[in-house]
Amino acid sequence: MKAFLNYPNGAFITLCACALLYTSSVIGAAPSCETATADTLINIPTLTLRNDAAIGSEIGTSIITSPINTFACTQGFTFQEFFVKGAGQAAAQINGINIYKLGSDDSGIGYAVYGESVGTCRGFRPVAGTSPIGGKDAQRLCSINGVFSGQPIQGAMKLVFYKIGTITPGKRQSQQVGSFALRTNKNTWQHPEPRVSSSAFTVITHGCFVNSAQINVPLGDVGMEELDVTGNTAAEQAFSIPLSCDTGTKVKLTLKPGSAGVYDNANGLLNLSDSASIDTAQGVKIQVLSNETPVAYGKPLDMGTQQSTGQFTISLKARYYRSPESIRAGKANSSVTYIITYE
Repeated sequence: MKAFLNYPNGAFITLCACALLYTSSVIGAAPSCETATADTLINIPTLTLRNDAAIGSEIGTSIITSPINTFACTQGFTFQEFFVKGAGQAAAQINGINIYKLGSDDSGIGYAVYGESVGTCRGFRPVAGTSPIGGKDAQRLCSINGVFSGQPIQGAMKLVFYKIGTITPGKRQSQQVGSFALRTNKNTWQHPEPRVSSSAFTVITHGCFVNSAQINVPLGDVGMEELDVTGNTAAEQAFSIPLSCDTGTKVKLTLKPGSAGVYDNANGLLNLSDSASIDTAQGVKIQVLSNETPVAYGKPLDMGTQQSTGQFTISLKARYYRSPESIRAGKANSSVTYIITYE
């Protein structure tokens, strides 16, 4: 709009009503994430383990952490991925799952690492070395377009223990066992990663090793006159089953008869092997005793508790026993299988 005012001298002033237009833009802060919990300690109680557990078998009790606040992020990311990672010295895989050594190289204990994205992608997944992202020690737990709705992002970790060698009792030091990781927009890893470590703990082993799988007990030759009356015994021979046991191990022994079977279980009498042969003696049985008492076959016998780690000897005796049948000279062999159980 223009208006003209006339003045006597012909001068004029132009009045202009002008609209000033401003263009403005607000630039927001770039999206970001920060580590919410730098370190978490998993408390591992004393592990009491059996020595006879097979290599590769699961041992002890699995341990699961409470939900851990891992990363806290602002809005603005287009894509996020949440991972669990295993840490430690690698051992051979078990059932397709990564195993890491717990303690020194010769500790005999390994662990598998599982992770869960709490509240978003439920369920634990193991680190198995198959993830196409993050390397062989990483396992993606969850991904989402945008930003995870639950902030801070929570994760839980589970440790499953395995026997990977001869287990050495004693103390184990604290060590890092895993971590959580976050990748944003498919190209940026967040640092530092929240670390998870095991506490120091103690390993106690219970069990025995058999030092000799086969034991021969020679009773030798005896004259028939030594067994002329039913119930007579002859050629008593002491023998032992040598074991190596850990302190505090309660040992039990069970004797099971061989193929010839039991003649009289109440008196610990075994039939002779190959009884139908003309070369086998008649009227004679083999008697086995523990603490001067006839053994009841098939029944566990309490042999005591090992007081210190080392040799544990089960002492037994065997002898000929005259049974009521007519006596005949010949071979007098028999056999039993011994079974050691302990707790």
